Amino acid sequence: PPAKEAPAFRPLTPGLDLDVILAVREPRKALGGSVISYHNTKFSLADHRGNAVWLSNNSSVLVLTHIDGSISALYKGKRYSLAEFRATPMVEEPAKAPGPNAAPWRPPEDHPWKRRSYERQRRIQKAREAARLKRAQDTRFPLAAT
Repeated sequence: PPAKEAPAFRPLTPGLDLDVILAVREPRKALGGSVISYHNTKFSLADHRGNAVWLSNNSSVLVLTHIDGSISALYKGKRYSLAEFRATPMVEEPAKAPGPNAAPWRPPEDHPWKRRSYERQRRIQKAREAARLKRAQDTRFPLAAT
């Protein structure tokens, strides 16, 4: 039997929470977007209504692992629950498929970046067309007409 019958422990005051006192504390820094990373999983802090809590970038948060295995967080002296953060995927617009008869876009003749090279190309094409017509009219080369 104990030497004194009086309890050796002080009484629990209303401001103390044994669940917080007896938890394992691990410090974390907030990432961008009010998210913390804990055991390779991203979490956001949620208040008692389930609303996400805004964290300033690089602010300190204590992650509490409780005796029952549950986790919560301490931020600026308040306790918050942790909700797994799931980023919304980016919605990509489907690429427009060209129509079956769609020709590739060609710049107009007066396009400022292509004017000199375009005029040169047109001269070359006209010279080739003239040479082809001349060969077709020449009777010495009967196979040139094809």
